[in-house]
Amino acid sequence: MSRADTLMSRHTAIRNRMWGQSVTYTRQSSGATIDLTARKAGVRTVDQSGGDILVHSEWFDWVVAAADLVDDGSTFEPSERDTITVDSMTYQVGCYGDDKPWSPADSEKRELVVHTKLWSES
Repeated sequence: MSRADTLMSRHTAIRNRMWGQSVTYTRQSSGATIDLTARKAGVRTVDQSGGDILVHSEWFDWVVAAADLVDDGSTFEPSERDTITVDSMTYQVGCYGDDKPWSPADSEKRELVVHTKLWSES
């Protein structure tokens, strides 16, 4: 690892510690749970009405260190239907339209922006 890589890795860890929160990432494919720190990056609210039911969803982006996404010794990319749980709220990883469920947060892909949705019905 080069000196620049080491500095960037430390910077990412410090930034997550300062502005992030503890979350649990659960993989749908293996059921593995990973405790990590993530930063909530953005939100968009969407409401849809279907008869007597109003479905309210909030789309959140979470920024995570790519190196923290490790299952069975290998790093992985976020997949649809994985979840991020914070306190008692479960955010489902998903796509916005035809996009992937994640995008790189930087040119080196050290951090990933994970797209999630929080659903509620009334």
